[in-house]
Amino acid sequence: MNDESQASESSDAGDQTSMADVAATVQISEGEAAPSTPEPTGDGSNVKDFQAYAEQLQAMQKQVQSNTEAVRKVTSESEAKALDTEIKAAAEIINENLDQGKSDMAEIFLEAQYRKNPDLQKVWNNRATNPEALKKALGLLQKEFEALNDTVVDPDVRENQRALRAAQQTGGTVQDTSESDKFNQMSDAQFMREIRTIARSG
Repeated sequence: MNDESQASESSDAGDQTSMADVAATVQISEGEAAPSTPEPTGDGSNVKDFQAYAEQLQAMQKQVQSNTEAVRKVTSESEAKALDTEIKAAAEIINENLDQGKSDMAEIFLEAQYRKNPDLQKVWNNRATNPEALKKALGLLQKEFEALNDTVVDPDVRENQRALRAAQQTGGTVQDTSESDKFNQMSDAQFMREIRTIARSG
């Protein structure tokens, strides 16, 4: 870990901040004003001019609508990709001190917390204008996620576990495995299936 993360962890350790406290610091940006409808040119002094203006305005409105739909489609695709990237980055922060194979579980945890916690919704929905609030919220979620997993894995220990698994596989030895060893040896897909099975049966 670098000095900056150690400093933030030490300051967080003494800090009893709750998600509601973090959400209270969020400033919600006001929406942008709607664009005004373009005005037709001319004085409209006779019916012929008026019909021409009406047709011109109708053509402009159709073009604006067509452009708006195209922009909306491109924007929604781009926003979906950006959101996916942000969620993955947030999940990595939440899962930072745990086994990296569980990052999918951190994403699921983040989504579940978002759905049930209005304070987290407020922080997440305003993350662009309040990055510090998001950082604090992710720190709180990291602590909760670590408590749920009940095992913080040191990077050296994680490397030793990988080496041990590799040695066991090449040596062909058969050993009794605990539940945690069983989970550590699973692929991400196998782990997710097992968690879903446990969740359904519980």
